[in-house]
Amino acid sequence: MKRVLLLSTIIFAWAFAFGRSVPAAPEALIQKANALYAKKQYDSALVLYQNVLEQGWEAPELYYNIGNVYFRKGNLAKAILFYERAHRLDPTNDKIAYNLKFANQFVQDKFDVVPEFFFRRWWHAIVRSLDSNTWAWISILTFVLTLICFYIFLFSRKLSLRKLGFYLGLVLFFVSIFSFFSGLSSRRYFTHSTEAIIMSTSSVRSSPSMDGTELYILHDGVKVRILSQSDGWYEVRLPNGSIGWIKKTDLEKI
Repeated sequence: MKRVLLLSTIIFAWAFAFGRSVPAAPEALIQKANALYAKKQYDSALVLYQNVLEQGWEAPELYYNIGNVYFRKGNLAKAILFYERAHRLDPTNDKIAYNLKFANQFVQDKFDVVPEFFFRRWWHAIVRSLDSNTWAWISILTFVLTLICFYIFLFSRKLSLRKLGFYLGLVLFFVSIFSFFSGLSSRRYFTHSTEAIIMSTSSVRSSPSMDGTELYILHDGVKVRILSQSDGWYEVRLPNGSIGWIKKTDLEKI
């Protein structure tokens, strides 16, 4: 009995590390908004989609639909912003990835992107290939299988089964740990974003002041990484690795 209670406690604690309560989807509003979008009544559809957001509900499909509305309305920056948010929630969705890539083709500023160190690039590619909930379920499942394997190792009378249980359990344990930290990293990537989209033509300066030297002019849709902030300004890193300061009002966090 104690073993069962201990196992249940561990599994629920494992799941709770990723848990996030999501309000029930207001289906009626979403369906009505989708119908308005199909009729090309984009302003009315956007109002309803925003009402859904204000109710605290979020989903990749919702962000994707909002991105589509903004793209149809000609607001490139907002479209890219919401496509990015949708992509973070569902990185495996080809439709979202395609629309994001398509919208980025219209961004005026082009940069030679500084490549990430290969290990960071490899790690980010793996972590962002699945959402945090999927990583959580993989972690829980492999952890349960690990316990089963070690149970076989401890109590089986056959030497071959004991060996199989030990080595397979060891592999599954490391997969479970890897999935656990991948899930945490994936969730942190979405909830603690340091990336932002430029909302309008903006001046990047050498210091957090209008007196600073103007380094660049950025146009809407460019994605930057926020490094620090000071008195209404963000210090940002541009796609080409350059660093400067930009007004907080000129960008919006993903």
